[in-house]
Amino acid sequence: MQPNVQRYRASRVAFTIGAVVALGLRVATQNTTWPLIALGVAVVVGLVIDLAIRKA
Repeated sequence: MQPNVQRYRASRVAFTIGAVVALGLRVATQNTTWPLIALGVAVVVGLVIDLAIRKA
């Protein structure tokens, strides 16, 4: 698989997992703070994975 495809797929998976977690937290807590934190963490994880694949 090409590095660009791997980077895109890893970022997409990380953000999708973060979005699902954020939605679950939003429904469970009726609060918006933790879902925003979960989305932020997902974006950071996606960027770190992207950087790791780019350096490899």
